[in-house]
Amino acid sequence: MRNRGADHPSDRWVMLCLAALGLAVAYGGIGTISVLVVPLQADFGWPKADISIAYTLMSLGAAAGGLLAGRLADRFPTGPIACAGVVVIGLGMMLLSIQSSIRVIQAVYLVIGLLGFSCLYSPLLSTVSHWFGGKGGLAMGIVTAGGAVGQAVVPPVLQSLLGDFGWRDAIALFGAAYVALFAPAMLLMRKPRTTGLPASSPDAAPADRAMSGHPVLGIGLLSAAGLFCCALMGMPTVHLMSFAAGQGLEPLAAAAIVSTAMLVACAGRVVTGLVVDHIGSLQAYALVSAVQTAAVLAFAGARDEASLHLIAAIYGFGFGGVMTALVCAVRDAVPANRLGTAMAMVGLLAWIGMAAGGYQGGLCFDLTGSYDLSFAIAGASGVANLLVIGVLCLLARGVTLAPARSYPTLARARSRRVPNRRAVR
Repeated sequence: MRNRGADHPSDRWVMLCLAALGLAVAYGGIGTISVLVVPLQADFGWPKADISIAYTLMSLGAAAGGLLAGRLADRFPTGPIACAGVVVIGLGMMLLSIQSSIRVIQAVYLVIGLLGFSCLYSPLLSTVSHWFGGKGGLAMGIVTAGGAVGQAVVPPVLQSLLGDFGWRDAIALFGAAYVALFAPAMLLMRKPRTTGLPASSPDAAPADRAMSGHPVLGIGLLSAAGLFCCALMGMPTVHLMSFAAGQGLEPLAAAAIVSTAMLVACAGRVVTGLVVDHIGSLQAYALVSAVQTAAVLAFAGARDEASLHLIAAIYGFGFGGVMTALVCAVRDAVPANRLGTAMAMVGLLAWIGMAAGGYQGGLCFDLTGSYDLSFAIAGASGVANLLVIGVLCLLARGVTLAPARSYPTLARARSRRVPNRRAVR
């Protein structure tokens, strides 16, 4: 007979699926901005930079709200927090449908980030880590793939509804679906009743051991990496569909470019999770960051639909993989009971990067009439990200006595030096 105080082996896979759904809902909600850029500009004549500020404020809201949500995730049940986040996103989209002021629209997206997205991102990722422990790269890859699914599905579906109902009714329908269908499902999300996971065990080396007694250094450098990485991401996240439309593609064909990137991102996140389990989170992060940086620089030279799909697929693989690898690197750097807070701290800088990247894309276009400079700045951010990852890799290798050919992650660096005394006895 099953012990009511224990978890069934299948429970963690149920939680994994729920977390993936939650991230799909979260990223799908913020993905609405890229679809609304064109109709809002057509209806009101607003500059793209002003519309991009909505994404900037949403990102800053997610960064600030994530600090509180991360602490709440470490202390309280996940279900109510995640449910509240979905409700805020859904009500926000319904409110957008009746607005004609750019300032109000910007404020609504700020609240969506502050009280909506933030209540899903850190709480869901930290909860999955509790269920799967330290050797959970594949699990993290699967759950983060949910975010890519949301980004892949929402733009073409919303774009299709725009043609049938107009942008106001289309966004209102999305909001109603969020509140009625997805919010109740999030109430089922919970942490495991039983612990003993590798990430929280005494033998798992936390960041303060791996980084020679300086846990702030590891999280600080990961935050800097996230800042540059997401400054790159923010530009195509907001403007890829608009860029494709500027190359002569019809709206649905432009939305399909975004879908290509996001669908490949799903595979990129799962594959990167497997790679993390084999070579370590930092090395995997460097690999997919290099792919992402090369692809974003190549976008400026794309002028036809076929090349856009090809580059979007390459970009999507890197874009998807960096999220999985960064999350795993943070997981490896701290004990389990601090993971929600650490995720939020790294997320704070990451979302500031997303905000800057999204805004500079619109601003540079308004100034030059082209996205070429925007892509160049995004590529420079990617190079800066790779430099920070290189520093992290050198620090992680410097605290081990392992041969140069081995590549430990931050959280396992110390464990390679000190044998398990209990095991010896």
